[in-house]
Amino acid sequence: MVYLIGEEYQRNYVARKTSLAFIFCFVIYAIAIVLPFFLAFSTDNFWIKASTAYEQPTVNYRNEYLLYAYSDNNVYIGTSIKDVAEIVENPLPNVIMKSLAIDGNNDNLIDSFKQTISFAASETIKSVKLVLFFDYGLRGSVKAQMVGLVSIDVSSPTGISKAFVQGEIQLKQRSAILSGSIVRNLYNTSVLSENDFVNLNFIDMMESYRTRNETIFAAYTADVIHGGRADTVELVLNLDVPTNQPVQYIPSLLENIKFAWIQYLSIFIPIILIAREIIRFSYRYKIFPTIERNNLPVLLEKHKLD
Repeated sequence: MVYLIGEEYQRNYVARKTSLAFIFCFVIYAIAIVLPFFLAFSTDNFWIKASTAYEQPTVNYRNEYLLYAYSDNNVYIGTSIKDVAEIVENPLPNVIMKSLAIDGNNDNLIDSFKQTISFAASETIKSVKLVLFFDYGLRGSVKAQMVGLVSIDVSSPTGISKAFVQGEIQLKQRSAILSGSIVRNLYNTSVLSENDFVNLNFIDMMESYRTRNETIFAAYTADVIHGGRADTVELVLNLDVPTNQPVQYIPSLLENIKFAWIQYLSIFIPIILIAREIIRFSYRYKIFPTIERNNLPVLLEKHKLD
């Protein structure tokens, strides 16, 4: 004969719903279910309030810029925005802007921008502030589309003839953004259109822009060639787009549950095993009176067949 499978002997304890044994069992199981939740909640990151995702954003130059050139006595403004150009009082002459978007790995995401801007100068230019406008999009944990700007500021006490700028377009957040499938387009308008092109003051424009919850900016270094009086001032820019841009976001309910239940179960399993042993011990040694039953078959009188 070959052993196939066996059934275990079971000892069952039963009691009325109004008995102390039932109440004791109910309380122990209730504690075993509820206690892990409080223990897990009291630890860090049971319910994630904010998390960080990494992605390469979609960045596209809008062919819009504002260029401020400062001399000792005047402020000149150059722009590619038609509505703004109509109200500029001191326009910069002969502004030439060239921009090249580079997708180095052919993934349909721009990796860097190489830009050159130059203008004719009738006097010594000691400071240049350049504002570039970009369409900026996120498509990972956070769906967002906005119009952002980056500002480049170079200066020299003796005058600027040429400047080389190397930098990276980065995202800045004042608080985390709620994740979800709906695209956040709260800031999908230019800061200039929000002010109806009335105030072109650089400081006021940047202060208005920085009140947004999420903005973009350029982290850069600039090398300036000091040339004194120059007929032409030129800025050469190389702005990279980070491949792993940190994005702070608020996880959704489903994402929180996905991680929370693991923490709950890691505490619940040992507690429920201990609870079962406590209940079994109290019934086995008659701490609470119960009726004991087992799964042994009832012996019947054998009948012989003719």
